[in-house]
Amino acid sequence: MDRINEAAAGGSGRRRMSGGAAVTRAGAEGVALLSNGAAPPARAGGRSRGGPVAIAVRSARSARSASVSSYSERQRKRYAEDAEYRKKVQASNRAYRAAHRDELNARARKTYAENDEYRARRRLTGNKWYRREERLKQVYGLSLQDYEAMVAQQGGVCRVCKTKPARPLFVDHSHASGRVRGLLCHPCNAALGFMRDDPVIAAAAAEYLREAKRKDEPGQTPVAERKLAS
Repeated sequence: MDRINEAAAGGSGRRRMSGGAAVTRAGAEGVALLSNGAAPPARAGGRSRGGPVAIAVRSARSARSASVSSYSERQRKRYAEDAEYRKKVQASNRAYRAAHRDELNARARKTYAENDEYRARRRLTGNKWYRREERLKQVYGLSLQDYEAMVAQQGGVCRVCKTKPARPLFVDHSHASGRVRGLLCHPCNAALGFMRDDPVIAAAAAEYLREAKRKDEPGQTPVAERKLAS
């Protein structure tokens, strides 16, 4: 016992206080000092009462929650209004998904198999992890009413091929500015993406198809026959 008391007096044998406990006590003492200008009443052994400690914990959690909420709101506002920032975020998200594709897919399959609510939501929304309204607002800045108005304006058909697909039309947007350009069917939307939204490549592809079509017209000798003749 004497050695324990001696170590405690000398400081080498002090019990270490964890970071959480230290913060809690400091927060409790701060609350008490702010409220009445005096140090908080102590229990036997020097420990603070539970009341101020609980108040300090709740106050710290509330402040932290408010701070996170405010930061998230600012980020959402910036994403909606700043096209350059939105472009960087989307590029970063695509890079992350590409680098962690297997991990993300495995996690999604596990959740789909084990979580009834998640599985029902996926089935209800066409096997998508998001609700359609949230996707339109988050990525394109459109409400569901805005989207439906665009569908009506285009007569329910694709802006490029003028056909009416069985699936809902996709929102096409500029990857450079984020501006919504129109609604396309899946093949046309995918084709623009594969051609990197480059009108020069699209024009070259169109000329390539026109030339191929001319060679397929009646009276034209097939390539295989021309090779055999030569």
